Amino acid sequence: MPLRSGFVCGLALALSVSPLTAEETAVLPIQGEQLALEYEAYKGGFRVMEIAIDLDLTEPDSYRMGVSGELVGAPALLFTYEFEMAVLGDMSESGPQPERYRIDSVNGKKRKPEWLQLDFDARDVPQVSGDPLPKDEARPPVSEARRRGATDLLSSLLKVVQDVAVTGGCSLKAAVFDGRRRFDVVSSDAGLRTLPKSSINIFSGEARLCELRVKPIAGYRFDGRDKKNLPQVIEAYMAAPAAGLPALPIRLIVRTGWGPVLVHLVGFREGESG
Repeated sequence: MPLRSGFVCGLALALSVSPLTAEETAVLPIQGEQLALEYEAYKGGFRVMEIAIDLDLTEPDSYRMGVSGELVGAPALLFTYEFEMAVLGDMSESGPQPERYRIDSVNGKKRKPEWLQLDFDARDVPQVSGDPLPKDEARPPVSEARRRGATDLLSSLLKVVQDVAVTGGCSLKAAVFDGRRRFDVVSSDAGLRTLPKSSINIFSGEARLCELRVKPIAGYRFDGRDKKNLPQVIEAYMAAPAAGLPALPIRLIVRTGWGPVLVHLVGFREGESG
């Protein structure tokens, strides 16, 4: 189903940015704490997916981050899709440095489990394992040269939060590898916008709009399905949902060849290091 792959990839890569330089190093306001975010996705005015993001920064030199979600509403009557994504890595002066990224999912009426894992070696090249393996699919392989230096989806999300906190803007570029595809994300700062009160989103007020465009590089299916299903343009509204928090994704509009998906922040909670 186009929605599942398009949204999952879009939520994370909508926040993809390049690593910070040593001069731009920032400590997030939530350093030493845990943060949980809850989102709901809508298509055509109907709620279609629930998503949860958990970020653990309780260790000073490392991070753990997870994203989980499942189809709900009308799509769930026809298709099964559940996923859990997780990454762990080191926090350095240049930003998050991933060690291991993994996604587990259940697809289709037969509830067939699938998984994919990236292990980042000493040469900064992500190594892929999983079932099914990308090499067994109808897609060209992504060479080691094109994988080198690319980051995973969740570490990219953390980098944008860090970067916006430092620069206040989002004119950035990133190399991203999701285990199957390599793509560049180029973002531009569209300035400040005012979001009105909503019965869905918990935030209203001034937010920074980051517009991101996805440039396919390698690993896309030969039949062109990926280029239609996956995001082409993403509009990410960034703002602090409460005092003491960094700017976070408040609202996303993920545009694919099948139309837009709107994603709203519906809840969050903080937890101190213990």
